[in-house]
Amino acid sequence: MKKHLFLGMMGAAIFFNSCSSNDENEPTEKKLLLSKVTTTYFYKDTKTQIYIDKYEYNAQGELIKISNDYGFTTIEYDKDKPIKLNYHVDDQHKENYDSEVYYNGNQINKIEQHYPFITDKYITLKYTYNTNGQIASSSSCWSPDCSESNTTFYTYSGNNISVKKLSSTKFEYFYDNKLSPYTYMNKYIKIWLERFDLNHINNNNNYIARKSTISGEVSDFVNTLTYTYEYNSSGLPVKGTGKDSDQFTFVQYNYEYITL
Repeated sequence: MKKHLFLGMMGAAIFFNSCSSNDENEPTEKKLLLSKVTTTYFYKDTKTQIYIDKYEYNAQGELIKISNDYGFTTIEYDKDKPIKLNYHVDDQHKENYDSEVYYNGNQINKIEQHYPFITDKYITLKYTYNTNGQIASSSSCWSPDCSESNTTFYTYSGNNISVKKLSSTKFEYFYDNKLSPYTYMNKYIKIWLERFDLNHINNNNNYIARKSTISGEVSDFVNTLTYTYEYNSSGLPVKGTGKDSDQFTFVQYNYEYITL
């Protein structure tokens, strides 16, 4: 299930290439960029909660701002690499903070999220990679050296995450063969966002089931969520619906796009 991002857990970017052509006058290929996500959570007591995230781009198709009811985030780049995300938590711009991204070649080495309003406190994220250049593990901690950290391990099926394991909890994912709404998002931002367990983020396709298993001393707790989608003519989702093991609809995603 998607965890909604309040500002401070949010940031995303788009980078896309135009089609190569020998004719300089030939129009470049247009791609649909995600511009708005409306997430509605349903509860069995009939209550609902609605969250709206909006995405703004520059003329080159780079995502430069994300906003919602909690504030907004702006993104700074060095070419196609996001290097800093600036968070503004409320309308009064109070409690602002930022994330700085560090690279080892073309791979993110670590991300430091600074909280100026909390003395000497910031989150450090560190990554390791498999031989295919995919994230093998991600660690988060409240110290520069990550001496005490929470680590998530990733297994892949092609370009989709098939298993995520954190401590005694394991998530297994099963996918359709359609493009995710975040297909054209900057790959580095997708890596950063994956730690929030967002639906679709760091995968080529949309997961249609998520099985979670929590290991216990006596027995394991197993829960499976299922998802269905409606698509536009470009093969991108315009609506996603999630149901729990009792077939109760607990979440609905509505996706909107723009063409640049």
